[in-house]
Amino acid sequence: VEDTLSTLFSLSEICLPHVSCDQAVPVVGHLCLCQGDYRGVAVQLCVRTTERAVHVLEPAQLCTLYTQHVLPVIQELLLETPPLPTLALRIVLPLLSVIPELPLEEHGIVTALVELMKDVDPEEGICLLMLETLGCFMTAPTVDFSWLYTLGLHEQLSLLVLKLGVSPNTGEGTVLAAIRCLSALLNYVMSVVKKALQTQTKSAGEEILRSSQCVVNTCGVLLVWYHYTSAPSALLSITQLYGGQYKDFLTPYNVDILVESLKDKDDSRVKTTLKILKRIVSTDPDLLKSMIASTREQLNKAILAVKSTSPTLVPLSEEVSKLLQKPV
Repeated sequence: VEDTLSTLFSLSEICLPHVSCDQAVPVVGHLCLCQGDYRGVAVQLCVRTTERAVHVLEPAQLCTLYTQHVLPVIQELLLETPPLPTLALRIVLPLLSVIPELPLEEHGIVTALVELMKDVDPEEGICLLMLETLGCFMTAPTVDFSWLYTLGLHEQLSLLVLKLGVSPNTGEGTVLAAIRCLSALLNYVMSVVKKALQTQTKSAGEEILRSSQCVVNTCGVLLVWYHYTSAPSALLSITQLYGGQYKDFLTPYNVDILVESLKDKDDSRVKTTLKILKRIVSTDPDLLKSMIASTREQLNKAILAVKSTSPTLVPLSEEVSKLLQKPV
């Protein structure tokens, strides 16, 4: 049997690159069902076949083939020992890039990803692949966020962002992928709250805010990542939802970050920072009491500079200045 399997896989590696993708996909999907040492070889063959297939097959055909022959085995691969989970994600991610509505949840793949997230090492390459896969999935128009909440994705994602924030070797790609996932989650929460306000169903808004409160803990990490393009908007979303609940917003270290952002040449980033300041101070005046005098003066000077360099931001700058100048 061992010799037969060895011969089979040797022939597969030689022949499959020359077989049409619509014929190759069912074969590699079946080979992925094998156990033992040859399973890794089979999954690598599936990875290479997928890299070809996404470029030559139409999305509808691609979806049908992979739904029937490959997706049923992905959940099992994700829960296997390395490197199989990484290889499994290298199959799923290219598919999602061309088929956002790929039925991952029907095959337990998202459930496996959330489980994988609990123990993933933030410095390993699989962390980036996992976040990129989730990011593609979460931004698809058909995603059911209420179901993702039952899986605890919001909690695991918040914990992972905290891990990434203290990891010394977190790469830029991993940071951006994490912010993309967090932003997708926050957009969902804001849409639920907005709908609750419009329909006057207060309980629905309160429930989602209560369930999602774990995202407040990510504010410190988002401030550390503030120089990345997408971090300020994610932080603004959290402050719009939760006001000044993050009590360390105005520590000297964090104020230094905000002051630097107020010097940015991009007015849209400066505007976002001013909105964050306005929101946290107006919802929790006690935050001003936590500021030392020199830090408060430093922030006031930075806002004054904005008024002189960005005429369109003068009204907002003046609003924030008035809030900061209130007696403590």
